[in-house]
This record gives sequence, structure tokens and C-alpha cells, in this order.
Amino acid sequence: MNAWMIRLLESVKRRLEIKRAFQKTFDRKDRSVQLVLAAMANFCRSDAAEGCGRPIDPYRLALNAGRRQAYEYLLAQMNITQQDLDEMELGGSEEDEEIY
Repeated sequence: MNAWMIRLLESVKRRLEIKRAFQKTFDRKDRSVQLVLAAMANFCRSDAAEGCGRPIDPYRLALNAGRRQAYEYLLAQMNITQQDLDEMELGGSEEDEEIY
């Protein structure tokens, strides 16, 4: 194997290892994890529109973009989709409501 192929395989292996560590650490069914995700979404302003009738501050814009990027990275590592987030905010899916 070429040296670049070995480095590529090691990089892929490392990324998978990190992804598994996130998923092991943050069990998305755990209520505490859901609270942390909600707090992170609020802190990272994951759904905030920039500007909103105010003059745009380029420093604030960059700060918010970085926060959103960190939040999106966390979600990606945990394999959480927008549908998963919606279910968490509603307290579960409709199927869960039938059980209770």
C-alpha cells in the first residue's frame, strides 16, 4: 500500500473512533442529553436569523457562524437529524404517546 493510502485509512479509522465516542458519551434518548442539546441549540443560536432588522455586526456574524458550526458538528457526530430534534422537543414521537 502507498503511504498516502495508509494515512487515509488511519484518518478514516480515527474519524469513526471519534464518532463512536460521541455516540457512546451522548445517548440521545437520555433526558439529560436532550437538555444539553437544547441548551447548546440556544447558546449556538442554531435557528437565529442574522440581522433581524438591526445593522449587521460582522464580528457577531462570525461568532454566531462559529457557534452554529460547532453545534452542527456535535449533531453530525451523534447522527441526529432535524426530525430527531423535532421529536425531542415534542417529548417523543406519536408512536411513543400511544405507549403511555
